[in-house]
Amino acid sequence: MPSLHIFNDADTTADRHSSTRDMPGPLTRIGCADVVAFGRALRSLWSVGSRFDRIAIDTHGGAGKISFGKDTVTTDWWKHAQTNAETALGTNGGHLLFSGCNVAETDAGWRFLTEAGRCIFKGVAGRVTGWTSIGFANPISGHTLHLWGNVRTVFLAADGNVVEYFEK
Repeated sequence: MPSLHIFNDADTTADRHSSTRDMPGPLTRIGCADVVAFGRALRSLWSVGSRFDRIAIDTHGGAGKISFGKDTVTTDWWKHAQTNAETALGTNGGHLLFSGCNVAETDAGWRFLTEAGRCIFKGVAGRVTGWTSIGFANPISGHTLHLWGNVRTVFLAADGNVVEYFEK
């Protein structure tokens, strides 16, 4: 049950490893200082046929976007990446998690989660989760805590169609 943790390497205040210390199985960690490095990391993983059950992307966010350094990954970025992705990076039934602030907020957030999932789970079913609120780094566990707002999850079928939008 391999797991992947991609984190914002440009954020010098982050505890880069404690937030995923309880992820199961072998864990691959990749730091990205900008969007170019993020794209390069994904292409490298695709090129060797890597597959992960759980993928956590820890970086700053906003409604329908994440950022690495000063660069932003948007819904359109994921759509473009889908055309270059030959296979899924996630396994069938896998989970992609965005811990960044407000990533899932508004309709832009739903679109972002959906397109990211279509890219990462290309050809297999999976789910993508993000929050509609600001998150705070817990100094004890390293996890990002979202004290208010909602968690949103998009469930995708193998053909990329949305099975369910879930909000709690």
